Amino acid sequence: MLAEQFIQDAICRPDRIERVVRQMGKADWTFGKDDIVNQEFNFSAEGQGGRIDVLATFNGLTSLLIVEVKAGIVGDADVEQLDWYLTNWRSLTQADPRLANVGDVTGAVLAEGFLPISRNWQNKNISFVEFKLAAEKWPFSVVTSSVIGEAHPVQEGTVFKHSRLTTLKEHREYLATEELQAAFDRIAACFLQKDDERLDWVLCNPKGQHVAIHYKGHYIIWVFVQKHSFDVGYGKAGGPSLSRRVTRESPVLPPEMEAKVLEIVAEIDGDMGCDIPPGFNWRSLGPAV
Repeated sequence: MLAEQFIQDAICRPDRIERVVRQMGKADWTFGKDDIVNQEFNFSAEGQGGRIDVLATFNGLTSLLIVEVKAGIVGDADVEQLDWYLTNWRSLTQADPRLANVGDVTGAVLAEGFLPISRNWQNKNISFVEFKLAAEKWPFSVVTSSVIGEAHPVQEGTVFKHSRLTTLKEHREYLATEELQAAFDRIAACFLQKDDERLDWVLCNPKGQHVAIHYKGHYIIWVFVQKHSFDVGYGKAGGPSLSRRVTRESPVLPPEMEAKVLEIVAEIDGDMGCDIPPGFNWRSLGPAV
């Protein structure tokens, strides 16, 4: 079974998430230069809280997609969580002013498969999106889930921390010199070359205080930007992590950092050999339709 983080990362490229919403029937939803994709966005409402797996804006921050992502076969409980987000989404505008102009909201449950769901969700603005990797086939498809009797939503857990939306561009441009920005760019690309197909598996998730950089769903690099320097840590989950401060006076990245990151990338490629079908390549799937 694929990891949940892997599936989240897969959809978080703007061109992919735009293609999915068009499959959902949102033909006029376009991801523009001011729009944002963010993972694990925290917010609270009516004394309860949650952590949105994927939040994306469209049409210049006026349309909003909320995605609940699950690995494996899922059912009613995951729809209940998404429905709570959709019911309380206006609290998001209080969490971040960038969402103040949102007027059109929809939701999707993204999973590898679906159990029968309750009739409660039939008239909701919710789509069910299946994720299946196969060679030379677009892995996302909107499906119709079978229906069972009524269910009674239960909200569990409370999160009172609000996230803050930001972009990779804003983190980068906060750095004061071109040399620091260039070093940041190399790290954000996991030191891969521009024509390397593996770049399609790199996901930069910008948070309020740092940028989390994933490769094939693995969180391997984290960057904290200041004006005249940035701190970078890197390592594979479960293994040792290394950290370094890159400064305006010393913006040159050490060769051992590049070597270690490329080693981690190669190790992940080896570990996930059975999870990704031979011949699967994002670039072979053609343009969005």
